[in-house]
Amino acid sequence: MSLTEKLRRTTEEEVDEAAFHYSFKLASSPILPMTLKAVLELDLLEIIAAAGPGAQLSPAEVASKLPTTNPEAPAMLDRISRLLASHSVLTCSVVDGEDGKPKRLYGLTPVAKLLTKNEHGMSTAPLALLNFDRVFLDSCRDPRFSKLFNDSMVNHSTIFNEEDLGHLQGL
Repeated sequence: MSLTEKLRRTTEEEVDEAAFHYSFKLASSPILPMTLKAVLELDLLEIIAAAGPGAQLSPAEVASKLPTTNPEAPAMLDRISRLLASHSVLTCSVVDGEDGKPKRLYGLTPVAKLLTKNEHGMSTAPLALLNFDRVFLDSCRDPRFSKLFNDSMVNHSTIFNEEDLGHLQGL
């Protein structure tokens, strides 16, 4: 394997690792996560993914796949998609429409691909949906659960950070 190939593989692995960590940041972080929740519940990313690798769809094309008759759906999806594009969840390209007016097309980024089902049916989407589920959000009002949750997070974070620091000390 040539040096160029090794560097390319390392760069691709770094991009994949960054996308992996960013997908968890999105899943764990109010406007962006709640928008992401709505997108996942509507399967918008899956609709784009179903169009094939590298596909870019207009909000109207995505809306046509939804069970809605709301004439404002494409405009609403465009706003949602612009937000996700500004956070590198979707790509955004501007092209000339058939009417000569510019229109935006949206595609999946590596982060969005992690939020869609892989060949094994797995994704980070359920974690995002769990973090914003009513049962999970309302549980903080239960003092016993709140203490248990806080204690578990302190322990998990401490162990996780010690493990990470151990890897970094060797650098």
